Amino acid sequence: MMLYLVRHGDAVGADVNPERPLSREGRKDILKVAQYLKKNNIEIDCIWHSGKKRAIETAQLIAEALDRKELCEEHVGLNPNDDVEIMAEEINEVARIEDEREGLMVVGHLPLLEQLGSFLITGSASGQIIEFHAGGVACLHRDGQGKWSFAWGVYPEMINLT
Repeated sequence: MMLYLVRHGDAVGADVNPERPLSREGRKDILKVAQYLKKNNIEIDCIWHSGKKRAIETAQLIAEALDRKELCEEHVGLNPNDDVEIMAEEINEVARIEDEREGLMVVGHLPLLEQLGSFLITGSASGQIIEFHAGGVACLHRDGQGKWSFAWGVYPEMINLT
């Protein structure tokens, strides 16, 4: 199974809008990442996102680009300081039950995503194995023995679609 950890795009400040939707630059970056994912034939079966506006918008933009709008669902436990171990258990349970699942995308926030990636790979949330830029994607792979490894990563500044 492939797990795509996605940090939401750049958001406006709380002083501009307390809901913190994506900024114009954040939307542009997410669209670029979404086009990259589509161009590289990334297959996903489900997109979990937090209930925060910036994560919802990020998930929806990616789902729309991949023609998978129906796959987006708000998921509890994806806020910045939620319990990493609980989320890791849920992801591992999905991976065990659904061996044929192409991929699960999780759209969330820091520090949760960095801690989750570290926990899945090393068993400890304290190390920073993956650095997330706004709009960045880290792909983890789970092998047949249930071990996670880092497969690849991309962030908007890396992508040149021309």
